Amino acid sequence: MELVGPNAFFNNPDYLQITKAELCAPTPSGEPVFVFENGSSWVRLSKSVLFNGSSLALAYTIAAFCIRTISRNYMQLPSLPKAVVGLTLPLALYNDLYIVTGYLVHLATIPLLSDIRELDLDVEREKLAAIPECVVKRCPIQANGSLIDAVMIGDKNQLANGRWIIFSQGNGEFYEEGREDYIALAKALQANILFYNYAAVGASSGFLPDHEAELASHAAMHAFARAELGAKEMIDFGHSIGGGVQGQNLHDLELSPEVKYVFVKHMTFGKLSRVADEIAYKTGFLIHFLNWEYDSTTSSKKIEHPEIIIQQGKNPSDDFMRSATDLKETDDVIPGVVSLAKEVFEDTECSKDKKQLILVPESHNALMSEDFVINLAQMIKQKLKA
Repeated sequence: MELVGPNAFFNNPDYLQITKAELCAPTPSGEPVFVFENGSSWVRLSKSVLFNGSSLALAYTIAAFCIRTISRNYMQLPSLPKAVVGLTLPLALYNDLYIVTGYLVHLATIPLLSDIRELDLDVEREKLAAIPECVVKRCPIQANGSLIDAVMIGDKNQLANGRWIIFSQGNGEFYEEGREDYIALAKALQANILFYNYAAVGASSGFLPDHEAELASHAAMHAFARAELGAKEMIDFGHSIGGGVQGQNLHDLELSPEVKYVFVKHMTFGKLSRVADEIAYKTGFLIHFLNWEYDSTTSSKKIEHPEIIIQQGKNPSDDFMRSATDLKETDDVIPGVVSLAKEVFEDTECSKDKKQLILVPESHNALMSEDFVINLAQMIKQKLKA
């Protein structure tokens, strides 16, 4: 993708018309601009067929029984062999519970959630083209077979400066909402933005939540930024569940020695299972059992790159208190006792040399204040220079 020179996408005479048409389209058009593959496609396909096929078999068996009962045997659908039912039943029950849990973990994967929230994603997406002094390009990216809807935003004079910030949205959020504080942070950093929706969210392909697909969505943004956008400095910003996705990926995400990284975790937890234990009647074991764990604590303690952890504090001053004992009991979503801030900064054996804790007055989903955005940008710049 050309970011500079006469062939840059924004120098096309029809740039505005093309961009508005792309942003208004309900799904990304054209071929993927980048393909990311992690793991075996055959293994993924086999798992999908096995588990989803078992769920379909269970649904068919229940439907056949109901029709037979209601019609008093007047109507009968062919029954599946008992051996098939016996083999698929446990897999179907596991898969159905996995899907339901996935919908709770990633609310935005619920069909029609944008309608429930009265969000017209096509209209909201088009508004991104009106961001002052910025150019926009919608970039469909294929990640492990899923087509991820992503968009890049930046000042055309700095698109090739190599500084990119990846925003991973919180639970129930869509990139189309274009949070003003995120855009302000990017401008203060003189960074270009890479927004994306997880698999099965918004215009990204997929019908069901999938743990591996959500992680692949994030990993694909890293690979795309390095390979196609020439990223030399990357700020990875994860809000809420986005911080969990980032933290889980950092267990084995391939990071380039030629890129400077700063990881920002905003209002996030240490381990998702611990959140479930705190707010959902000790159901953390289900998060483990169903493979929906997002573990930021372990990767955070091992990561060798700069990391900034932001959480709500008790009456923070303008200097932003930096003691985990000053955490608020809850930020209205995540209890302080299971926040990443507490789990990392109260661990005396964890090195804090490259970590920074910032406590702010804002609650979980509140926008970051203008003053804080400026301060945060300065902190990130300092870490990039280190």
